Amino acid sequence: MENDSIIMSSEFSTERKRKRKSSKRKAKSNGRSGEGSSSRNNKKRRINLTEEPAPPLPIQFKNAIKTLAQGRSVSEIKLGIQKQLFASDMAQDQNRFTIPANQIREEFLSYEEKTNLSKYVSKRRKMDMKVKIIEPLLGEGRVELRRWDLKKYSGRSSSSYVLNKTWGEIRENNKLKIGDVMQLWAVRVDEELLFALVKLA
Repeated sequence: MENDSIIMSSEFSTERKRKRKSSKRKAKSNGRSGEGSSSRNNKKRRINLTEEPAPPLPIQFKNAIKTLAQGRSVSEIKLGIQKQLFASDMAQDQNRFTIPANQIREEFLSYEEKTNLSKYVSKRRKMDMKVKIIEPLLGEGRVELRRWDLKKYSGRSSSSYVLNKTWGEIRENNKLKIGDVMQLWAVRVDEELLFALVKLA
């Protein structure tokens, strides 16, 4: 009888251990499932943020474009990008406003312009376009538009356009800061490309 009770006690202890291990495995499995679901939801939210409707070009910028056009025909106004300013846009030593190609809302460059911006003028430097720009506080300036192709460790490459040369001055004169939401509008006056940089409230 004593041996039977020892055997039963041992079996009961073994069964309890099995149940504990089983419950731990389920908890881990549920945790992984929840993380995957959360990650997928976060990705969806990020995608939706880039696709949400953008506010139209403010009337004061439309008036500034007419003034800059000086009677010439304004043939198109397109939203190039709507984005937050990040540390890389605000870094003193980098002096650039980045326009990732995969975030462009409406294609604003002609075939000829794209081709020219892809050409090299030296081993590491591509051609640029000098473009007039209406700044957030409605001042007028000029920037250089360039194309950057960056190779990743995976072997793939990503392309961006950048506004530089005078970007640091624009940033300071218009009191821009990290987190500001900006719109870059591309305007055609006859065949000339102009930019309007809008800071959203």
